Amino acid sequence: MKKILFLPLLLCLVITSNAQNNVDYKVTRDDPNDICNFWMFLDPFQMDFGFKNIDGSSFNTGITGMGFVQKRFGFDYAFRYGTLTLGRLAFGKECKAALQIEAGGMFTLTDRTRTKQNTKVVLSISESTNSSGQTVETTKFIRIPAQQRILIHARGGLYFKRNPFSRELTEGGSDIEGNLTNVGVYVGLSRFTVSNVFINTNTDGQASRSGMFRVYADLIFCPVRNLTTFSGGQVGNKDVLNGPIGFRVGFYGMPCEDRNVKKKKAFAAGVEVGVRPGDGLYCTGSFMFPLMRRKMAALGYKRPEGTNDKGQVIEKE
Repeated sequence: MKKILFLPLLLCLVITSNAQNNVDYKVTRDDPNDICNFWMFLDPFQMDFGFKNIDGSSFNTGITGMGFVQKRFGFDYAFRYGTLTLGRLAFGKECKAALQIEAGGMFTLTDRTRTKQNTKVVLSISESTNSSGQTVETTKFIRIPAQQRILIHARGGLYFKRNPFSRELTEGGSDIEGNLTNVGVYVGLSRFTVSNVFINTNTDGQASRSGMFRVYADLIFCPVRNLTTFSGGQVGNKDVLNGPIGFRVGFYGMPCEDRNVKKKKAFAAGVEVGVRPGDGLYCTGSFMFPLMRRKMAALGYKRPEGTNDKGQVIEKE
């Protein structure tokens, strides 16, 4: 049985290898340093789920984004409002909608570019139906040497989060129900990996690997943690709330080129997990669409010499 399974697998590997060897390509552009320096995304359906505070979970709509200023600095921002806050379904209008506001800065620690020998460039994606009636998706790709840029930033900023809160004060005791507000700061690190290579092939026409992948980790400190019950009373922090220190880890992918260069596949998506001060363990998920992605001279963008508005090298006659 092992031999029967191994032979088809070996055959597939041989076919894939031959297919890649038969593709001729020409690199028309390979520059991960010539990218957008300002992004604004619409985040229409962000999911925020609290594991210990389920009533504080919500579906949010908002604006989020980031930018680079020259080579050394950057900034982040986010505003999200709870279009559906679960606690409001149980407690009514006394329960305030979820709200998140963040504004921060970044400082570049390292910015280097290297050649990655096995950069994967997708040529085509096709669907077919097998003998069982199932849909099979086939991805055709090649691996080529291309430039890869890696940026590491120190980051920090202001942090504000409001959401409903519900928890038992003691086992068998009455529930604590109210609106929780966290105000503080966050500090941490982020890492960007950027690829921006475009090719022409003799089999599938134009193809590219263009985008950014970001990973970040933050420590959150919220000395202000106010829980106001629906009756108007205040609850002491030590009685029911977690401590003032939390953390989060997140990652997401996003476009790095403007619409003039790359119109398709412009969405961004990511997840975040952590422990929120006062609130406890949580996770979020976002699927975002760009409202703006620009190369702004006001923030320090300069087009590389000898290139056109699409970043392609102008060949001299």
